[in-house]
Amino acid sequence: MKITINNYNKTYSTETDEDVDAESLADMFKGLMVNMGYHPSNVDELFNTEYKWFTQEEIDNNRQGHLKFDPHNFHSQTN
Repeated sequence: MKITINNYNKTYSTETDEDVDAESLADMFKGLMVNMGYHPSNVDELFNTEYKWFTQEEIDNNRQGHLKFDPHNFHSQTN
């Protein structure tokens, strides 16, 4: 099986000679999306597969502050 994506004059491709089930196919597509520049956390949230780029704890701790932001105190963050 081969999956090829052409986007903005760039080609991204993955292939395997093995039979793949639906979950393996989704993992192949996830890898393509990350290769294209999509953030692995966003890709993980789109696909519910066994393989994850990050654990949920890593995702929660790496939200770049928007979950920790206190809208009433612009300069403080809560932990």
